[in-house]
This record gives sequence, C-alpha cells and structure tokens, in this order.
Amino acid sequence: MNLTTDFIEDKIKEGSHSWNQWTKSLIKEMPSIKMYSDKPLKNSVTQQISLKIAEIPEIKFKDMVLDNFDFSRLKWTHLESKNVIFKNCNFYKSDMKNSELNHCTFDNCNFEKANLINSNFNFSKLTDCIFKGSNLSKSEQFSTIYNNCSILDTSIMWSKLIETTFIESRIFNSKIFGAAIWNVKILNSETKNLIITKNDEPEIKIDNIEVAQFIYLILNNQKIRDVITTLTSKIVLILGRFTDERLKILESIKEVLILEGFVPVLFTFEKSPKRDLTETIQLLANISKLVIADVSDSKSIPQELSHIIPSTPSLPIQPIIVAEQKEYSMFEHWNRYEWVRPIFEYRNEAHIRTEICKLVN
Repeated sequence: MNLTTDFIEDKIKEGSHSWNQWTKSLIKEMPSIKMYSDKPLKNSVTQQISLKIAEIPEIKFKDMVLDNFDFSRLKWTHLESKNVIFKNCNFYKSDMKNSELNHCTFDNCNFEKANLINSNFNFSKLTDCIFKGSNLSKSEQFSTIYNNCSILDTSIMWSKLIETTFIESRIFNSKIFGAAIWNVKILNSETKNLIITKNDEPEIKIDNIEVAQFIYLILNNQKIRDVITTLTSKIVLILGRFTDERLKILESIKEVLILEGFVPVLFTFEKSPKRDLTETIQLLANISKLVIADVSDSKSIPQELSHIIPSTPSLPIQPIIVAEQKEYSMFEHWNRYEWVRPIFEYRNEAHIRTEICKLVN
C-alpha cells in the first residue's frame, strides 16, 4: 500500500479509534513467514525478524494532542513534531530514526524496542515512559526532562545529554559509551550497571552516569591518569567471578560502598580483541583507593592479582572469601606482601554488607 502524507494526516484527524482500527487491519494483511528445514536447528544462529506493518511518509505534527494512538511497528520516513502532546501512545518496535521530537510532551508512552537512532528530544518532557531494549544512540537531548521513566537495556551511545534532568527515574543496564554528558541532573533517580566501554571491549560497568566520561578518559588517556594519581581516589575496584551467585554478593558490596560515598567499579572478565584484560585491570587498579578481590570460586582472579600486587605496593588489596571455601593453593604466596590484608571470610550477603565498610576504611 502506497501511503501519502494527506492520507496519514486525514487518518490522524479521525482520531485514535479510527487510526488503531486501521493499523490492526494492516497487521492482518501482513504476509506470514514459514520456515522449512530438513536439518535440526539446534545450536544454529538465529536472528529475530521484526516486520513493519507500514511505511509512513514524511510528515509533520504541530500544536496538537495525540491520545491513545497505536504507532507500534511503523516505519517513519521522517517524523517531525513540535509542541505535540503524546498521551498513552504505543511506539513499540517503531522505526523512528532521524525523527525531530522537540518541544514535545510524552505522557505514559511505550518506547520498548523502538529505533530512535539520531532522533532529537530537545526541550521535551517525558513522564511515566518506558524505554526497554530501545536504541537512543546518537540522539540529542538538550534540556530534556525525564520524570518517573524507565530506561532499561537501552543504548544511549554517542548521544548528547546536555542539561538533561532525570527525576525519580531509572537507568539500568544501558550502554553509554561516547555519550556527551554535561550538567546532567539526577534527582531521586537510580542509575545502575551503565556500560562505559565499546561493544568489542570488555564491559566496565559503573553506577554513576555523571562520572562515566571521567572513568573512561582515565583508562584511555595517560596525561589524565598522571594527574589523577596525585589525588585521593574514592574508586574501589571490585574483582571476582561474575556467576549469578557471586555477582549477587559483589552487587551488595557495591550498593553499600555507594551509600558511603565511594565510586565502586565492577569488572567483568571477557576477552577483548583490542586490549589485554590485564592491562585494563592494571589501569583501574592504579587509580583506585583499594581493591576488593573475592577469591571464592576463583578462576581469573589469580592471574590478575599476580600483576596487580607486585607492581602496586601503595594499593591495599582486601581479599574476601565465602566461609565454606578455602583460598586457592597459591594464594599464601601473597601473604609476604604487607599491602595484602588478611583474607576476610564472610558467611553470607548480610554479613559482608555489615562488615564491608570496616574493610574499606
């Protein structure tokens, strides 16, 4: 179906009921896809197919209210909106890249899995909106306000967040490498597991969006590292196995340290084609106040400690281990280094939460 701008404008004017009935009819017209194979699909690489129900021509919305419109699974050639109020609208899996959504209001809108690459939300206000698995890469968000919004598993890479405000919002498990973050206000909001590295680098996660650029610059700029080494650091490097059981303990440690004013950095041990893991961990250790090394179920830890401990005599190392385990056989070798503290045995999550501040201070 070859849609025109006039058709779309008329359909919008008819109201949400007419629009939603029309988009539902498009879904029914979508071709079905059948797959046939005479071989088992076990261990095969599969990719989700996300079909768009219609391609919307270039269109402009201005000075209007759009309430309860279903814009899901639509491909927008170019959407330009200004002074538009979107209420209870669904943009699920909508392809909206290169959209101009400036000076708009979004209330209770769903942007789950929406493609918003290179879109602009300048001077817009979003309230009770959900971004989950969305792509906000290269977006512009000057003076944008998020109020009670959830941004989960979303890419904000290479975006411009300048004087952006987050009020009672949540930003979890999202990628922020390359984002320009200037004078961002975090008001009663939660930020957690923000990935500051590229897709092909080992993941480094932090919980403070305001220091994201700072941490990445330290890792990649020798001059800045030289300056930082002269300052008292609040960074605590946390090393350990990132299995579900161990990660729960490390996350608890991180939460307590944040409340005490520290900047904990968790490091995941994944291979990188561009930088040796040991080099990355060494750089993080050089700017840290302390290293907490959970040697429970240790695998990568022995190798990393073998590089950190001998070369950083001014860096305290606090090993910890779950009480029912014993440290790996070669660990006693480190007891000769006076900056390696006695290993602390914790019984459970509650125990380590209670004692961690004593270990750090």
